[in-house]
Amino acid sequence: MTLTSHAVAGAAVATLAPQNPILAFAFGFLSHYLLDAFPHGHYPLRSLIPSPKDKLKEDMTWGWNFVIDLFKMGADFLLGLGLAYLLFAAPNKSGMLAIMLGALAGTLPDPLHFVYWKLRQEPFISLSKFHLSIAATKDFDGDTKKTLLVEISAIVASILFAKLISL
Repeated sequence: MTLTSHAVAGAAVATLAPQNPILAFAFGFLSHYLLDAFPHGHYPLRSLIPSPKDKLKEDMTWGWNFVIDLFKMGADFLLGLGLAYLLFAAPNKSGMLAIMLGALAGTLPDPLHFVYWKLRQEPFISLSKFHLSIAATKDFDGDTKKTLLVEISAIVASILFAKLISL
């Protein structure tokens, strides 16, 4: 799932607790794992060193390819935060803080997985094991149409969820 989808979903579930930023953050964080349980695709990362037999042995290399990947992931992240802001703008500062914390938390497990790759120590080992255990076993990597359909569906479902609970 892209960071954009995770940010929008995190913001959507944060609307459950607009006056409680800590709870909004927790809801956003948990939404990441919920979305990752569904089959989805990933965009290619040039610096990724795959390990098909043991995902915990994957890594990312430093260098020019990592810089390119960082820009790609950064654009994805910023698009997600921007959409979260536009879609779920709250009428007050505390509500907006909760929404943006939910969006941020919705994306957080992926960068924490990167931290695991570089440190390989607790609590990142346990978080990465959990992340991988929750992730769908089937993916749509290489199938752009299915990947886009899942991403758009996740965003639309998140928007509908937030609108329904606000009724």
